[in-house]
Amino acid sequence: MEYLELKQAHDQNSGFQSPGMRLLCPTRWTVQANFLKSVIDNYEALMDTWDEALLVVHDSEMKARIGGVISQMQSFDFAFGTILGELIIRHSDNLSRIIQAKSTSVSEAQQSAKLVITTMQQIRQDKQYDLFWEKLLKFTDVMDISPPHLPRRKRRPAREVPVVTIKVPVSIIMKPWPPPLWLKGALNH
Repeated sequence: MEYLELKQAHDQNSGFQSPGMRLLCPTRWTVQANFLKSVIDNYEALMDTWDEALLVVHDSEMKARIGGVISQMQSFDFAFGTILGELIIRHSDNLSRIIQAKSTSVSEAQQSAKLVITTMQQIRQDKQYDLFWEKLLKFTDVMDISPPHLPRRKRRPAREVPVVTIKVPVSIIMKPWPPPLWLKGALNH
């Protein structure tokens, strides 16, 4: 079955009309949020499509690629990045549309930019991050995505000087707050 057939079957079985997939345009960066939102909205239908594709495709290289996509989509990191990316990019997409509109004056564009900056700063606050985290955990639970986990410890070469390690309770590690430095940098700009 093709994606559209699986989507229609999923919509009929669940009683929920999913909006469908948007194309990811490599040259127009102002439609990225819509694409990410369609991935989030159609997550289950996409997973069904990949499972069906594994049964239909006979080329071993293509099967390996599909398996890689399935593995990525079942990981917490993928869900985290997709939902966070949609949240952040949505605001920049809206600002870009406002600025590029023919009827927008300079003062309106400047006011819109200030509003986006204020919104981004508010997203970085603990309370907003907690709301984001709860939404993410609900999504991963509903979609049966693997829970967050620490990366595998790398073995150090025997010739390396021993390093002192500090044990940190898992409850602190499971919720990455304060956000990682790369996230703070992304939200500052």
